[in-house]
Amino acid sequence: MALIIGDIHGCLSQLKSLLDFAQPSSDQTIVTLGDYIDRGEDSKGVLDFLIELKKSRQLITLKGNHDVYLEEVLRSPTMFDFWMEPFIGGSASLASYGNNLDNVPMSHSTFLSEAPYYYEAEDFICVHGGFAPAIPMDQQKSETLMNKRFPASKAHCSGKLVVCGHTRQVDGVPRLINNTLCIDTNVFAGGYLTGYDTELKKFYQVNALGERKTFLLEEILSK
Repeated sequence: MALIIGDIHGCLSQLKSLLDFAQPSSDQTIVTLGDYIDRGEDSKGVLDFLIELKKSRQLITLKGNHDVYLEEVLRSPTMFDFWMEPFIGGSASLASYGNNLDNVPMSHSTFLSEAPYYYEAEDFICVHGGFAPAIPMDQQKSETLMNKRFPASKAHCSGKLVVCGHTRQVDGVPRLINNTLCIDTNVFAGGYLTGYDTELKKFYQVNALGERKTFLLEEILSK
């Protein structure tokens, strides 16, 4: 059983609020789908928080494409201008580090470099972006796992539910298509941060205004 959390994008207050709302049990795995940074106001705070949380909880932190952007910028200054593009949102991340990349601690770069591209459990799979339907997860390309858009054209060959982020559902509502569930619900732009409890088949959502709501998977299927 797991609580799976969608794209966070620097929204630390929503992340804390979601965990307080969902109250995952001590034996419940927490899986975050990546994109910890950019666009929201406290990318540094999100990484600090998750690094600390890993010390006390079973926490799986997947890698998103925005996380790779920071890795690339730290390796090569030629990527900096791309990272600063408004549609990427790197300026918000940079501001959280005092507008100085030298302030990015080694613990943050290590956290990002060690993040896996997917997580596969007995009855579900987690990825940031997408997947090639006919290929086992351990043979997928990292580019596909990070950047393919939802929905996938077919269900995954394992038959398992795949939970992903990356493709913003701008109305703030999770989508289930072809046994793939997208829970990127536009947290940084007036939407929600979404958590999905795999055992209860239940969603938890919070937004920047402190509003909270919860509903079951069957409720979005019936609409």
